[in-house]
Amino acid sequence: MSGDIAKALGQIAVDVRHLEGVGTYLDTLVRLLQKGQSCVRAADEATVSRGGRGGSAFGGYPVGGVPELHRKTDGTRVAVQRNLQNLVTACHDTAQALRDIAKEYKTVEERNKLDAAQVLNRLGRRR
Repeated sequence: MSGDIAKALGQIAVDVRHLEGVGTYLDTLVRLLQKGQSCVRAADEATVSRGGRGGSAFGGYPVGGVPELHRKTDGTRVAVQRNLQNLVTACHDTAQALRDIAKEYKTVEERNKLDAAQVLNRLGRRR
């Protein structure tokens, strides 16, 4: 089936301006994701700074589920930060790859050779 998809994609022309537009969109998405990263850092800093003496705002005493709440919150922060960074990196790399493809295929002759299968191949999604 993937051969059928590649064959069909090979028949679809690609508009270089659209590639540039997607790159611009991804750049905007990266900036928004970076704002999200800042919010996660600020929330973490608020948790630590409000605890006083460098401790957590959740406290250091084993009262009720407070220590477990602190561990879960910290684990969530680490996972969110890692996932956001991975997404930022992927968006940035994809935007750069699309800009590179668009730049390479600016001429009419080269643009006539560009199809969707080639774009997917250049982005590392070989079919």
